[in-house]
Amino acid sequence: MAHAGGRPTKYDPKVIPIVLECMAQGWSLAEVAAELHVAKSTMWEWRENHKEFSKALEEGIDLSESWWTKKSREELYNKDFNDRLWYRNMANRFGWRDKVDTNLNATVSHAEALKGLDK
Repeated sequence: MAHAGGRPTKYDPKVIPIVLECMAQGWSLAEVAAELHVAKSTMWEWRENHKEFSKALEEGIDLSESWWTKKSREELYNKDFNDRLWYRNMANRFGWRDKVDTNLNATVSHAEALKGLDK
């Protein structure tokens, strides 16, 4: 199958078990791409063009997140465990963020809004 530039794609469905196996061990997308000898952008292209690869990549990301979550649970009582480093890793890899609750609902009467404007 050729892609938009006319070159044949390097995609082969045989990469799916490799992706799943690697990501089940906590590998990042960059590590998997290197293992497959392709750029991460190639993996994103495959994701767009091959439904089975897209599904496998989603599953792989979940497997990787699960692996990292399990590692933190196992290290919970280890005094040398660097929870801040672990959290930054999770934020960078999986988009974890602290919940920020911003409630911008406010009621201001016209009289309150106009106070101080007559000076």
